[in-house]
Amino acid sequence: MKIFKLSLLLMIAAIFCTGCIEYKLTVKVKSDGSGTIHEKVMLGEAFTEMMTSLMALGGEETNEEFSMYDEEQLIADASKMGKSVKFIKGEKISEKTREGYLAIYSFNDINDLKLEQDPSDVMPMGDMNVESESDGNPMTFNFKKGNPSELTVFLPDEEVGKGDQNEYETSSEYENEEFNEEALEELRKYVKDFRIIIKLEVDGNIVGTNATHVKENLITLVDMNFDKMLDSPEKLAELEKYKNAEMSDLKEFLKEIPGIKFELKEKIEINFN
Repeated sequence: MKIFKLSLLLMIAAIFCTGCIEYKLTVKVKSDGSGTIHEKVMLGEAFTEMMTSLMALGGEETNEEFSMYDEEQLIADASKMGKSVKFIKGEKISEKTREGYLAIYSFNDINDLKLEQDPSDVMPMGDMNVESESDGNPMTFNFKKGNPSELTVFLPDEEVGKGDQNEYETSSEYENEEFNEEALEELRKYVKDFRIIIKLEVDGNIVGTNATHVKENLITLVDMNFDKMLDSPEKLAELEKYKNAEMSDLKEFLKEIPGIKFELKEKIEINFN
C-alpha cells in the first residue's frame, strides 16, 4: 500500500513546520450499498501562516489568508472518487493551534468508489492546490446485497523496489547513525499529533470478516500515529533493511512498530446485516 511510504510522510511533516497534522477518512456503508464518506483534515497554524506568505510571493497584493477549506475544490474532488459521489456539505473548523475542515460526501453505489490510499493525493492546498499523480492503485470495493450483504475491499500493494544491495547497506549504516536521541527529539516536534486514519463502518452487525482490526461494526484499515512510532527508534532504523524485501516481509515487520495499525491483507471480506 502507498501508506507504507513512511519516510516520505515524515518529510511532509517537517515541511509542514511545527504544526500537527491529522488526516481521517471514514467510509460508512449501508445495507443497500450506498453510503457516505467523512473526511477530516487538520494542519497546524504554522503551515497556514507559511502558505499565506507564499501566496504573496507572486508580486500581487492580496489581503486573503490561506484557507484549508476550499468548497470548489472539494466539489471537484467528489467526481474523482466515483461517478455517483457527490459533495454534501463541509465546514471550516479550528481546534487549539490547528485548523482545517470537515467534508461529507455521499455515494449511491460503493461499487463505483475509488479512494486513494495516500493522503498526499487528496491533501488540499487551497488556491495553490497542486494535483499529485496517482499511482493507479486506489482502494476499490465490490458489494452484493443480500442477507447478509457481502462487501469486499481491495487494497492493492505497492511493489517494493529492488535496489542495489551495496547502496542499500551503505544507506542503512548511515540511517542508524542518524537515529540518535537529539535527532529523535527534534523530529518529535514536527510529528507531534501527526496521525493518519482510514476506517470503514458498516450500518449493521458484522457477522463475518477476515479483516485484521475489527471493533463492533468498525474496521480499521490504517491508523498511523507518528509520535508513538518514535518511541521505538531502533525499529524505525531497521526499516531501511527492508528496502529490497518482499512486501509480505515488510508488513510483518511493521506490525512490531508501536503506533502503526494497518490491514495486512490485499482483499478483505465483510458480511453484515
